[in-house]
Amino acid sequence: MIDDHRARLIRPVSTCPVDDLVVPVDDDIERTLTRRVVHDALDDLTPQQRQILHHTYFQGHSVAETAEVLGIAQGTVKSRTHYAVQALKLALHNRGIRS
Repeated sequence: MIDDHRARLIRPVSTCPVDDLVVPVDDDIERTLTRRVVHDALDDLTPQQRQILHHTYFQGHSVAETAEVLGIAQGTVKSRTHYAVQALKLALHNRGIRS
């Protein structure tokens, strides 16, 4: 019994069966499907949330650049970005995407 316990400590039993494993596939189909799911999830966001994510993530603008383009304070850009990312995470979670 002690030997079995020690063996499990060294080589723990897998917590998930092989059937539950998800093997990432890096191909065009996977990227297309991921892009589609993200696009659908973005539709759940408000126009303001989509706009802030467009500037900060998709166009790669800094907080200062985004604030200047949108005519809002940098703190507002930061808070809107935070809430937009949270809303996007929830929308993806509702579609079965887990982070």
